[in-house]
Amino acid sequence: MDDLDNRVARRRRSGQRGFTLIELLVVIAVLSVLAAIVIFNVTGVVNRGNTAACQTDLKTVQTASDAYFNDNGRYPTTTGGAVVPNDLIKPVGTNPPYLHSFPTSTGTVTIDANGNATAANCP
Repeated sequence: MDDLDNRVARRRRSGQRGFTLIELLVVIAVLSVLAAIVIFNVTGVVNRGNTAACQTDLKTVQTASDAYFNDNGRYPTTTGGAVVPNDLIKPVGTNPPYLHSFPTSTGTVTIDANGNATAANCP
């Protein structure tokens, strides 16, 4: 071990600059730990963002179905309760439509007889 310390000391005394292998490995290990922490935090943020987007889309469909009810006296339902996107996007005799496009993050949306919208894919 003394021989290794002497070689490192001699190299640095002679004016050569650089990092030892141990120093480089320590830096790489520290950067790896920091990268792992960042990746796990970013994954949580993305999941929360997807959940928020789905809930917002669901509220948008809820609002559109309520507007449809105010105009037509019934909620846009079909057999099984699935929303008919065409009723909300381009209803007959209304301008502008209730929705400009049907939200895709909610997946299958159902509206019950009381007008409560639920989505199967929303967490």
